[in-house]
Amino acid sequence: MWIRFPVMGARNASTVALDAKEQKEEEKVETGSAGGVAGGIGGTDDKAIVSYWGISPGKVTKEDAMMLETVAAVPGMVGGMLLHCKSIRRFEHSGGWIKALLEEAENERMHLMTFMEVAKPRWYERALVFAVQGVFFNAYFLGYLVSPKFAHRVTGYLEEEAIHSYTEFLKELDAGRIENGPAPAIAVDYWQLPPEATLRDVVVIVRADEAHHRDVNHFASDIHYQGHELKEAPAPLGSSSGIIRLQRREEDASEVNDEYQNQRTEKHLPNHESYENQRERNNDRCAQEVNQKQKQKRNDKHKIEGRLLCVGD
Repeated sequence: MWIRFPVMGARNASTVALDAKEQKEEEKVETGSAGGVAGGIGGTDDKAIVSYWGISPGKVTKEDAMMLETVAAVPGMVGGMLLHCKSIRRFEHSGGWIKALLEEAENERMHLMTFMEVAKPRWYERALVFAVQGVFFNAYFLGYLVSPKFAHRVTGYLEEEAIHSYTEFLKELDAGRIENGPAPAIAVDYWQLPPEATLRDVVVIVRADEAHHRDVNHFASDIHYQGHELKEAPAPLGSSSGIIRLQRREEDASEVNDEYQNQRTEKHLPNHESYENQRERNNDRCAQEVNQKQKQKRNDKHKIEGRLLCVGD
C-alpha cells in the first residue's frame, strides 16, 4: 500500500508563484487587447498570449516531421528484437507483443518514407540522421535491457510529443502556411486512400497512428509497473492504419461483388437466391417433355393398331 504525503511548502510556493504569474499574464493580455485596438487606430501591433505558459508554439515544418520519424522508428524495432530473442531463449510465446512492436516500427518507417516524398532530405540532414540514430539506438537498447518499464514510458511520452507536433502541422496546413498538396503515392497505396487525398489527410492518419503507439507503450509500461511480464497480457494489435486498410479491402471486396452480381444480372444468369426456383422450373419442364413423349408414343401405338385391324379385314 502506497501512502503519498504532499509537500506543503513546495506546493504553496508554486501556487503563489503561479498566482503571480497568472496576474502578470492577465495584465499582458489586457495590454495586448488595448494595443490591438490602438493598432487599428494608431498603428501599434502587440501580440497577445497564445499559450498557457506565455510561449508561442514553434512552427512545425515538413522537414521536422521527417526528422521526427527517423527517431520514432527505433523503439519498436529494439523492443521487438529483444522480445524476439527472449522468446527464443526461453521457448515461450510473447503474447503477441513481438508482432505489435515490429508493426509499430514498420508503421513509423512508412511515416518516414511518406514524408521523404514531401520533403527531400539534404546531405547534412542525412548525416544528422545517421548520428542521431546511432546514439539513440544504442542508448535505447541499453535502457530497454535495464528497465523495459522506463523504455516504454519514454516512448509513450515521445509519441505524445509527436501528436502535438502533428497537431501544429495541421494548424499550419489549415492556415495556408504549408501547401496542402496531393498525398504522396506511397501514402495512398499504404493507407488505401482515395486518389483525391491531400497532405492533410495523410497527417491526420499519421497522428492517429501516433496516438495508437502512445497507448500501446503506456500500456506496456503499466504492465511492467505492476510486476508482470508482457506475455501475461495480450498485445493490443491493430493500428489505425491496419484498420483503415482492412476497411478499404472490405469496401473493395464489396464493390467487386456488386459488379459481379450486376454482370450476372445483365447476362440473365441465375443468382444464389433464384437458384432453387430455377431448378424447380427445369424439373417441371423436364416432366412436361416426358409426358408429351409418352403421349406421343401412345398415339403412335393406337395408329399402328388401327392400321393392323384394317389390313386384317
